[in-house]
Amino acid sequence: MTSLLRALSPSLRNISITPYKSILGLSRQGQIRLNSNKPVREVEATELPQSIKANLYSSKYTHSNTTERVPDSGHPLPINVEANYYAPLRVEVPTHADHVGTLTLRGHESETLDFYMDFLLRACYYLKMPIIGPRFLKKKRELWTVTRAHFVHSKSKQNFERITLGRQLKIMNTNPEVVQLFFGLARRYAPAGVSIRADLFDFEHLGVGKRMTDIKLSTDRTDVQEPKYEHFGTDKNADVAQRVRELLEDPVFKKHLKKEE
Repeated sequence: MTSLLRALSPSLRNISITPYKSILGLSRQGQIRLNSNKPVREVEATELPQSIKANLYSSKYTHSNTTERVPDSGHPLPINVEANYYAPLRVEVPTHADHVGTLTLRGHESETLDFYMDFLLRACYYLKMPIIGPRFLKKKRELWTVTRAHFVHSKSKQNFERITLGRQLKIMNTNPEVVQLFFGLARRYAPAGVSIRADLFDFEHLGVGKRMTDIKLSTDRTDVQEPKYEHFGTDKNADVAQRVRELLEDPVFKKHLKKEE
């Protein structure tokens, strides 16, 4: 620990800190966390001394041996595994950003909501999505009265209080197709007991009301919803079913079906 403090730059050494309580973690990406009243400062890898750079990005550890987990080998963890021990990384939100989508989670257990929200925050970083949140929504309290038992105890009642928690995530400045992909990911891997509400905002040019009157929607709702919500469903046989329907309605097949009847 002493050698690490000596290798740091003079600006960091002037801070009055204790060796064992000051440095919470030194990641391989060059982020240093200090115990102080000031906000966490992200140190770029170019600002670190050469001695620390050599330890962070050692040439003897390649992709093949860093992903191997050998007991008592002393090899460092891969970066994607080590990142799970730190707060999720974020894409910086511009000053003037457009609100393009909102994801709302609701459930009855705060541990499940926080764990799944942490997973979604990491997914937003890898999709390069600027986000605001998560925001804690107001608790919803409900009182449920049910019968205690059947037969003899049917007239006796008991009360249960159900508390619904909520978390909200705002998505800024992202392509609508990427937002739909993110909503599909959130729907696919949602844990049990967590409800998801996805709101997607689309921006149109002036005069969209006049153009909407000229659009004739099909009576088949599957044709309307298929392009927009193809990422929400988990059934992958929708295209096959549509193709079978087209084959059955083909006049060539109808002739053979009539002959068999």
